[in-house]
Amino acid sequence: QYKTAVTVAMGKAMDAIVVAYYLTALASAQYGEQQRVGIATFLPLASLKVKPTDERLRRNGQKLVTDVISHDPRFAKAVQ
Repeated sequence: QYKTAVTVAMGKAMDAIVVAYYLTALASAQYGEQQRVGIATFLPLASLKVKPTDERLRRNGQKLVTDVISHDPRFAKAVQ
């Protein structure tokens, strides 16, 4: 139901690769560069800083992307 809206809202982050740590992201990026497999965006969960959701954004029945994407709670910071 929200596929187009989520795709537009997420933009280029839609294809980001979630990893546990910054060093994993760094090593993966270096490996990708060496193998010439293209460019990727990595989101290291341990170092992501996420602002708390402003609940006023949900007024009048509006939904946020985080409300309509099914995800494992371990990846909540990446989805936010």
